[in-house]
Amino acid sequence: YFALCFPYTYTTLQEYLYKLSINKINKNKIKFSTLNKTMCSNPLDILYITNFNCSMSDLNSRQSIIFTARVHPGETSGSYVIESVINNLLNNSVYSNSLLDKYIFKIIPMLNPDGVIHGHYRNNILGKDLNRMWQDPRANLTPTIYYLKKLISINKPLFFCDFHGHSNMPNCALYCCSPPKKKKNKFFNYPNSNMKSYHFYEEKVFMRIFEEEAKYYEKTGEKYSIQKSKLKSARGVIYNEFNVYFSYALETGLMTKYNKQNNNNEIVLEPSSINEYYQIGADYISSFIKWDNKSKFYAVLKKIREGEECKKTKEKDSIESSIIKDDSNISKEKINNDKSIDNQSPKIVALKTQKEETIDSETKKNTIIKKNKSIKKKRKSPSKSIEINSNKIKYKHKIK
Repeated sequence: YFALCFPYTYTTLQEYLYKLSINKINKNKIKFSTLNKTMCSNPLDILYITNFNCSMSDLNSRQSIIFTARVHPGETSGSYVIESVINNLLNNSVYSNSLLDKYIFKIIPMLNPDGVIHGHYRNNILGKDLNRMWQDPRANLTPTIYYLKKLISINKPLFFCDFHGHSNMPNCALYCCSPPKKKKNKFFNYPNSNMKSYHFYEEKVFMRIFEEEAKYYEKTGEKYSIQKSKLKSARGVIYNEFNVYFSYALETGLMTKYNKQNNNNEIVLEPSSINEYYQIGADYISSFIKWDNKSKFYAVLKKIREGEECKKTKEKDSIESSIIKDDSNISKEKINNDKSIDNQSPKIVALKTQKEETIDSETKKNTIIKKNKSIKKKRKSPSKSIEINSNKIKYKHKIK
């Protein structure tokens, strides 16, 4: 094949889902359903991953986590990452089982199947970018977004992440939404009253944990706020409309990565591989396990808060020092000028004053001459031509 990134077709997804359904080990951990049908009558697959060996009341009390991928059909790296996320949730480890006992994961591995089937890069079958239709989706035009938003409105998730691919960025990075000062996080009851002011930095906790865990993570690619042009995206709408504070987008590079483990300690640009995308998915779940640990969460949150406060104090100090430096430079210049004048001989000073006086007198003369000329021009009357017709005098003014 000849492609921008490793292909991941709709058929590939159906084969993967079929393998999951056959596996008897996952029988009590995963259920398959269709959220709705697309414009081309293709099923929109949704996976429910949790521990189903429990009562209905326990199941309904669990908070939901929503993951989506392939809203843009050409970003195939997102499919490999979310496939790895699913595999690591179902790997039957103690840590993954603890997550399934606590949360219910709702995963849509391909949010735009029509675009994938018809070979589009970014849009659906109608030429619409589905990741800009979240603010006002229509059931007849954007059914996949409409019914997913309806699902979110029924049961608000604690955590949301949309898996994307990036054509220009190596490795991977997370985008979050920085909160305004009015908003407060209702999900956490802090053990200490002094930590209530920390809620402005909660969104960055998962980012810092993922940076520690992930082998292929690029901190320089992070974004902490959302642009006006992206307010209608999934990340922006779910954050602003539903107050889901942990709303992210994971961007994974389509083509290249930085290899940080070079023998010469050099950063080398290398092509990506499918195994690296699987590694990102595995690191994502391990980061989520640590994020779910409250002691780890508060420890990282405290570091972020202290780091942000240090930055603010450093910025203030730098501004104050620059102002002081400017004032000192100005005072030094004045002192040096005064010293230079004092050191000069009286003859030189007298000559300088004479020159200044002559220059002032010449400028005054020039200004007086200019004023006289302007006055004369005003006093000049316009020229007149006289015509005598039947004892009447007519004046014709020549207008200049």
